[in-house]
Formats: sequence, C-alpha cells, structure tokens
Amino acid sequence: MKKVSKSDVHLNRFPPTSLRDIAIESKHQHVVSFMMQQGFCVYCVNPTNIYNHRKSVSISGSQSDSVDAFLIARYLRSNRILLEPIQRDSAPTEKIRIISADRDLLVRQSSRLTNQLRDTLRAYYPQARLIFSDIACSSALSFWAEYPTFEELRKASKQELISFLKRHRCFSTQRMDCLRDALEQKSPVDETVIECKKRLMRAIVSQLRVVLSQIKEYDALLDELLAEHEDYNWVKTIPGVGIVISGKIISCFGDDRDRFESYQDIQALSGTAPVTVASGKYRNVHFRFACSKPFRDTMQMLAFSSLRESQWAKTYYRRKREEGKNHSHALRCLANVWVKIVYSLWQKHESYSEERHLASIGKHALSNP
Repeated sequence: MKKVSKSDVHLNRFPPTSLRDIAIESKHQHVVSFMMQQGFCVYCVNPTNIYNHRKSVSISGSQSDSVDAFLIARYLRSNRILLEPIQRDSAPTEKIRIISADRDLLVRQSSRLTNQLRDTLRAYYPQARLIFSDIACSSALSFWAEYPTFEELRKASKQELISFLKRHRCFSTQRMDCLRDALEQKSPVDETVIECKKRLMRAIVSQLRVVLSQIKEYDALLDELLAEHEDYNWVKTIPGVGIVISGKIISCFGDDRDRFESYQDIQALSGTAPVTVASGKYRNVHFRFACSKPFRDTMQMLAFSSLRESQWAKTYYRRKREEGKNHSHALRCLANVWVKIVYSLWQKHESYSEERHLASIGKHALSNP
C-alpha cells in the first residue's frame, strides 16, 4: 500500500476543482488568475485592514507567514459580507493588460539604456549633445554607429554628412548649424578613454535598437488588440489618448461594471483624491500614498495628454496653477476630474463629447453662482 504524505492529505482535503473562498492582500499576482481558473472564489483584502485586525487580536507584535495567513482567513470569515470577490475579466481585456504591462517594462529598459548612452557620450564625446537633442532616436543611433568618435566626425566631408542626414530624413539647416558648432569644439578627452568608451557606446546602441524595435512591435500588437475590443469604441474618443493610454484605461477599469459603487471609489483607488483627516478643530488634507500606482500613472497620463486637445482641461489646469499649485498637484486635480468623466463613459458605454461636457460645465456654473 502506498504511503500517503501530509502534503497529499492536505491537497485531498481541498481539491482544486471545488469552490473555496480565498483571501489575498494583492490581486495583481499571477497566482490569483491561477486560483480563479481552478474554481476558487478569491477575495482581495486591504493590507491596512489586516494590520488593524492584527492589533485587535494580539498585542505581542509577532509576525510570520503562518500568523498572517491565519489572520487573513479569520478576517475573511468575519467580514465576508463586506468584501466583493474578484471577477475575472474577459480574455481580450486580460491580454491587453499583460501586453501593456510588458510594454511598460520595455519602456523602462529603454530609459535606462538611454541614460547610460548619455553618460557614456558625455564621458568621451561631449560634442554629441550639440548634434542631437534626442540621442536615442533612430537617426541619432545611426549617427553614433557611423561616427563613433569626434575624430571620425571631423574626418567626414560636408557632402558626406549632408548625404547621411538626407538618407536618414533628418537634414535641415538647423541641423547643419549644430554640426558646424560641434566641429568647432575641441576634444580634450584622453585617447585611452575614447577607445574604451567607444566600445561601450556601441554595445549600448545595439541593445537600445533591439528594445526600441520590440516596443514598436508591442505597439502594433496593442493596436490590433484594441481594434477588436468593444470598449475601445468609446475610449478612443477621449481627447489626447492614443493606443498606449487606451490600453491602460481598459486594463485598469476592466469589464466588471459592478466593481465600483461610485466614481469616488476609483478616485481613492487611483490616488487622485486626497486624504482628509479631521478631528474636532484639527483638519489636515494630504497626498494619498496608499493607492494603485499603475492606476494613478494612467489617470495622470490621461490628464497630461488631454491638455493638448481639451479646452476645458487647459483652462482647469491653468486655474489650478494660478491658485499656487505646482505642476504635479494641478495635474492630479485634473486627473481627479477625468476619473469622474471616464467612470460615466465606462458605465454607459458612451463616447466622449467635448461639447456636451462644456454644456454641463456651463449648466453647473449657472446653478451654483
């Protein structure tokens, strides 16, 4: 007879196909999707609530994984009626969420490589800053590969430089003036430093080209996925959004329209609404640190992009700056308004209309003089 281990007994007591209630502190984990696929009902609990619950049942302050698991299970049993189970989004929405998150990783990687390239060029090729303001654009990367040192740039004739710039579609009179100013500079860098840093620059450029090409492929894939998603019909009408912000909005809001009771819940989740602490005569309003960072970044990106195409957004932002708020604070206030608007569009599957929103602003101003 086969000997049964304790782990087998544990697994047999809770078969993966049965419906069980599970609580977890963060739903942004792959294990959540796995457990939901196995038929478990997963609840997301606020870590702050678990922290307060720990203090209410114990004063020792001891903490371990087993103790935390017990406290989370106990909190779920006693407060299940107050919690909403996590609902699985559709496969298209989940795919957009994963692709958007992976694209963000590539963007951060390109930023790191760009900073490394800037530091490397500054160390041995200081004239580079006069030639291209964006040292990581495709034309600039080709230029560094063609003329990796200042000496090789000085050896090139004017006609060769003009031919290169026209071939890469970046020729202009201003560019030629920048090149002339760069060539008039001196090169006080030691030859040994130039020889070593040139090799590093080529390595960074080769990596940066691969990452940038992959970002373009992700953009093309994201464009295809959004074209097939039903929510993209109203998301794309929001002023200033492109495929990147559209994908982030669909990812953050999801498919479950009953997920939030009101737009105030999203304002708290995304961190656009401040936290007010009041007791007696004391009252303090401060920045909301505990929030979904991807959600907050998405709404602030939307607020910043809307400044280009939305007249009321520009007016609102300008008024907040005149009140003394800095750029980030004014942008966060604008994002707080956009949360309310996007929530309404999301609930109604309705396209955005600038004229309708301006009429709503005018009606509100008349009713509240």
